[in-house]
Amino acid sequence: MTKKTIQIVGPYFTNYSLAKVNRNLAIALDKLNEDLSVFLYCDKDKIDWLPTESELDKIPQIKYLVKFEPVHTDIAIYNNFPKSMTNLHGLKDLNAEVKLMYTAWEDNTYPELWVNEINENLNAVMVASKFVKETLLNSGVKVPIYVVSNALDESIIEVLQSNDKYEIKTRKEFKFLHISTAKQRKGVDVLLKSYFEEFTDKDNCTLVIKSFPGPDNIVDQLIQELKTENSPEVIHINSADFTDEQIGELNKSCNCVVYPTRGEGFGLPILEAMHLGIPVITTGYSGQMDFCNYENSFLLDYKLEISTKNEIVNLNSYWAEPDVNQLKKYMREVYTTVTEGSKESKDALDERINNARKTSESFTWKISAKKTLDLINKISSVKSFKDVNAAVLTFVNDQTGINFYSKGIFANIESLFAKFFYLANSDVADRIQKDEKNVVRNWETGESSFEKIIEFLKRENITLLHIQYHPGAFSPENLNFFLEKLNELNIKVYVTLHSVRSTNFDIVKSCKNLKYCEKIILHNQADYEYAHSVYDNCLLMRIPRTEFKMRNKESIRNVLGLTQYYPIISTHGLLNTNKGVENIIDAIKILKEKYPNILFLALSAVSPNNILAGSLYESLINKISNENLQDNVLIVKDFLDKNIIEILLESVDINVLAYIDTAGESASAAVEKTLASMNPTIVTDIKAFEELNKEVLKISDNSPQSIVSAVHHLLNDKNLVREIVNAALLNIEESSYVNRALDTLAFYSESVI
Repeated sequence: MTKKTIQIVGPYFTNYSLAKVNRNLAIALDKLNEDLSVFLYCDKDKIDWLPTESELDKIPQIKYLVKFEPVHTDIAIYNNFPKSMTNLHGLKDLNAEVKLMYTAWEDNTYPELWVNEINENLNAVMVASKFVKETLLNSGVKVPIYVVSNALDESIIEVLQSNDKYEIKTRKEFKFLHISTAKQRKGVDVLLKSYFEEFTDKDNCTLVIKSFPGPDNIVDQLIQELKTENSPEVIHINSADFTDEQIGELNKSCNCVVYPTRGEGFGLPILEAMHLGIPVITTGYSGQMDFCNYENSFLLDYKLEISTKNEIVNLNSYWAEPDVNQLKKYMREVYTTVTEGSKESKDALDERINNARKTSESFTWKISAKKTLDLINKISSVKSFKDVNAAVLTFVNDQTGINFYSKGIFANIESLFAKFFYLANSDVADRIQKDEKNVVRNWETGESSFEKIIEFLKRENITLLHIQYHPGAFSPENLNFFLEKLNELNIKVYVTLHSVRSTNFDIVKSCKNLKYCEKIILHNQADYEYAHSVYDNCLLMRIPRTEFKMRNKESIRNVLGLTQYYPIISTHGLLNTNKGVENIIDAIKILKEKYPNILFLALSAVSPNNILAGSLYESLINKISNENLQDNVLIVKDFLDKNIIEILLESVDINVLAYIDTAGESASAAVEKTLASMNPTIVTDIKAFEELNKEVLKISDNSPQSIVSAVHHLLNDKNLVREIVNAALLNIEESSYVNRALDTLAFYSESVI
């Protein structure tokens, strides 16, 4: 068998962060699979330091991996920065069949010049954190973006196992620590301001700042500006000579690390401190949120502000401004707990430290290498679509679940095609944003002729069309007619059925021309088995999962004025008779006897396309009044921005989707959001939730009594809540939109030539 060859392009020798990442990934990939040949290479004009053969003896693990001359490989993974923001990376010149990039990025926007370079030249992008993924997506990257975390260096693991500590010359008992380049983004100014305001020379503590020499390092200047005769001690170590082992030993010598950063691509020093058992205070924003949470760290609230002093000159970008008062509070809390705290407070701190160490243990280069290889295997099996003109027929930029599904899937792969279009309905009633250039509105709900679509397909030479179908778009009979017309055009057609059968329709029976499709994609096992009994071109593809930013529930409730309520129960989804909102209200009435301050928050938007929804809303308002629940039930009938929905769902204690199966829905877009809220979800045992098991708590029916029993169960069993939330996290990762996009490319590859 011929070995698959991979070259990692970028620095690899020094302690520069990119070099550490590149060599660690190369070593892990080399150990992972005997069928791989892994190389490290960087052009002499683009590397931070080109080592000699003798210098490579210092790192024997990579000596035999290094190539000094260009080499052609199956895959190239580029991880480097150009000399300036106005320079390209040179991605088109990567010497490989499959071209990837690995990046961490601290800003919340990515330069347009680089976005275009990625879209034109790469097969996919690997990113160090979900924050970087979101940044690239929002900036317009339209190739698959795959999270491959940075990880712990073996040297840190060795430091943990040793008793060595760095000697800090101080008489103070408690030591705060901050390690960074001391650039503005790192928040050293915030740290010093908070420290000098909160502590004095009477406190038995010192602040150790380990920085690196450079023109942006103004630590000494800040200290002189802030220092008074009563100021607490500060020790500034400004040196580039520390080894990884010494950095680890410095961490072990201190009692708390403080990183009030304004933005991180990953935040490796934070992860290293967590692994070494040091309490962490950091900003609740950006890359470190992949491993920091409110159970293992002290997370600072923040406000997003224009990043005017960022070292990255990137116009209209934002960074986080951490809360100074909260930082002072947390520093005092950790200091007091360690020096004179009660057993209870010390036990709570130890629990946080143990949670952090457990979290850190899952960030290994072996795991990251496996994820890299997983992406390589998926993207390598996909044929090139650069000569294919494709389109997806779908709802776009409205409040339907199909809109979010389609955008979530295809935003990841648009640039892999020669041309890519969204064909949408022109009579959109609940538009949420402006159409992009590749959105073409050439049909109406209830469409029967499809003349404009067919004209467009011919004019643009579309050879691949994917229909995201729901009976709300047009009837099954008209879908059948449309498929016949498409068959005459010799177009590769795929249909995703978001609803298969109900009391009013049966698409499998009424659409015989589904036989012409390359694939019929279904979301749950029951629908798949039913359709597969008639057609042999069926494919089961589970609905993808979204991700929310992690936010502090307590802070959200404070801002929203909800602190007096407990528990807060929510539901979500377009208001309809099958959503069980009335039954949840009845359950709230029962629960109110034990929980007088209970709140039911129904995010149940009333669609102008549904004539029954308005009258249902009025009847529910009357019911709330008649049951004297005005202070306990709030129905939000408006369509909300997705970010607002995120925040509201993260503020609650329990989500309830008390749906019944009358509309024939194959899957639920609402459960995608409730899972992402990191709060437990109660669902009825219907086919829309068939794939979910440990990720939710299922009830046999949507009666008020069943809902009440399930709510009681969750409120009284914290271990069950933790199990459900952890299972939901795993489900979200496995069923991400990028994974579903790669699955989509895979079945396209089976038939597209």
